[in-house]
Amino acid sequence: MLGQCRANFRMTGGIEAKAESMSNENAIESMTVAEKVRLLETVWQSLCRHSGDVQSPEWHREVLEERKRRLEDGVSKVSTWAEAKARLMRLE
Repeated sequence: MLGQCRANFRMTGGIEAKAESMSNENAIESMTVAEKVRLLETVWQSLCRHSGDVQSPEWHREVLEERKRRLEDGVSKVSTWAEAKARLMRLE
C-alpha cells in the first residue's frame, strides 16, 4: 500500500509540492517570532479580503460558543490584539 501511495504521489507532481513545502517549512523555521507574527498578519489580511470564500466547519461554531460562555461566566478574559502580539514578541 505504501508503494502505491508513493507512486500516486509521484504521478500527481507530489514530489515538487513536497519539496516546495519543505522549503517553505525551512524558511519559516529560520524566521524570528517577530517575522512570523508579521507573516501571520499578512496572511490574515489576505483572508479577510476574501472571507466570503471560506466556510467555517461546525466545530468552529461550537468552540466560539464555549469561549463566549467562559467569558460570560468570568472564567476567561479578553486580550486585545496588541496585548497578545506583545506577549508573542516576548517569546523571542
